[in-house]
Amino acid sequence: MMFFVHLLFEEKCEMPQQSVMNEIMEKHFGKAECFSYYKLSAGFMPENYIG
Repeated sequence: MMFFVHLLFEEKCEMPQQSVMNEIMEKHFGKAECFSYYKLSAGFMPENYIG
């Protein structure tokens, strides 16, 4: 399973650092791989997530 993160804030903000996003994903889903990281979006794939 893959998760894509796209920021949808009313006010402009900076994209969080990849390491911070990865830490949050792993806190909620366990071991996860960031397979894409761009200015406005990021993609993560948890290794053992069953949803």
